[in-house]
Amino acid sequence: MVSAVMQSGTATIVLVQGLSPDSQVSKFINQFGPGMHHIAFSVSNLDTIVEAVSREGALDTPVVGEHGSRQVFLRRDEVSGIRVELIESGNGSYSDTNMSLLYRSLEKNDLY
Repeated sequence: MVSAVMQSGTATIVLVQGLSPDSQVSKFINQFGPGMHHIAFSVSNLDTIVEAVSREGALDTPVVGEHGSRQVFLRRDEVSGIRVELIESGNGSYSDTNMSLLYRSLEKNDLY
């Protein structure tokens, strides 16, 4: 995929485009149509939340991170198709590397 990042104040919007029909982004658009893939929330206690969510079976990726930031995807809402991403930024910032790690985790299990 290719991505473009836009920031305004504390909000970050990332636009993504699949590079092939088999990409996770393309599969998502084929299933749910164009629109929002996920919404991310900043948290300060990712380990505690992941532990609780894991008990409910609602995690889709492992926690990934580089550059002082850690992220995880929760299971997709079946109706809207939207996922929740949790980000613990620590002293880090948004990273294309982290986004790639998350998407690779989805691709590994064919979760788009």
